Amino acid sequence: MILRFITGFALLGVGIVVIWQGGLWFLAWVWLVAMLNAYEMFGMAKKKHPTINPIPAYLFISAMLLSVLHPTLHGLWNSWVGQLLSLGMLSFCILELFNKKVYAFDTPLSSTIRIALFVGILFPYIYLLRDGQQGLVHLWFVLLNIWACDVFALFGGKLVGKTQLSALSPKKTVEGSIIGLIMCLAMAAILIVILHLPIVSYLFLSLIVGILSQLGDLHESLIKRHFDSKDSSQLLPGHGGFYDRADSTIFACPPSYFLLNGIL
Repeated sequence: MILRFITGFALLGVGIVVIWQGGLWFLAWVWLVAMLNAYEMFGMAKKKHPTINPIPAYLFISAMLLSVLHPTLHGLWNSWVGQLLSLGMLSFCILELFNKKVYAFDTPLSSTIRIALFVGILFPYIYLLRDGQQGLVHLWFVLLNIWACDVFALFGGKLVGKTQLSALSPKKTVEGSIIGLIMCLAMAAILIVILHLPIVSYLFLSLIVGILSQLGDLHESLIKRHFDSKDSSQLLPGHGGFYDRADSTIFACPPSYFLLNGIL
């Protein structure tokens, strides 16, 4: 428990600094976390595909993240192309959840492409959310909603949870999920009052974030079950891996970016 607290506190401290700085500092942090997420996914995939080569995926992910710095390519992330790629990827992952089966992990090549697209398409929106209009406020709004949902879903489930939410993650309960959503909306209400934000639109955003963050967590459980892994890695003492910590954020940030910037 002490090790978990120390690791969490250190991550939070680094996160606060780089989010506040924004710009290249934050992009470098997003790139590092994205690469570590890919590294962990390849680590799981190697259990079934020992010959898998992650280098092409690392290069693709790096190129996708660097593209946000190019004026023309940056615009593509805001366009229908970005919506098609990111929302299409999320829809594909949600379909996997409903079918309780992952696709495109059957061979080393398909697994490499799958990991490259998943990380390379979704992670840039974490940076773009910070880089957009009122980026600092918007990113913190989304992150605090995610954390409120995750924490209270966990503790609410332990206290009053009785009905299993999904066989993918036996410890998650329907009661915990509902409590998480309620506290996500409560966090949004607090931020709306403090920051004088529009009530209806930000409560709607909070609901979307709460739902997607839980779907992201379940989707990671689906992938870990496919590869028979308890955690994505042991890189974070007491927390598992970076993917264990970023799963909700990956799902929530792209739609949040489009909603907050008036693109959807």
